[in-house]
Amino acid sequence: MSGKKPPKLTLVKGQEKGKDRALTAKQSSFCESIVGINEDEPLTIVDAYRKHYSTENMSIDAQYVESSRLFNHPKCSLRIEQLRNEIEKRNIARNQSRKERVIFNLESLAYDNTNTGHTRVKSLELLGRMAGVDLFRDNHVIEDNRNAQDIKTELEKKIKSLLS
Repeated sequence: MSGKKPPKLTLVKGQEKGKDRALTAKQSSFCESIVGINEDEPLTIVDAYRKHYSTENMSIDAQYVESSRLFNHPKCSLRIEQLRNEIEKRNIARNQSRKERVIFNLESLAYDNTNTGHTRVKSLELLGRMAGVDLFRDNHVIEDNRNAQDIKTELEKKIKSLLS
């Protein structure tokens, strides 16, 4: 061993292997297929893998293993969760918009004097039945202050009386 010192190596920021890399196009498409983007319905993990990767030379077991591995890849699983959250937010917004349109139209029908009395009353009834209003819904609340032992004892007495 000669007296040479080993070179001093430093890691340049952002150059760590595998860090800060975006998903590949195939990985991104795989994630989108799992949540149902550009599909009629969401695909299974293995079907999404088969759609976006070459599997002709793979056994079925290998396809399942590799699709599971890709699905559990940290960046893929994070992207799938992000896509699911985006879809959920869009669905909530769409449903809220629909609800607002229905309420607006029912109110228009109810307060338009040119409509028949039946139409106006039915519109008001439907407005009253909407969740959050519940004017025409019977709500029964039953309170029972007995503990489990009291209920058990009462049931045992009733069973004895029925059997004797």
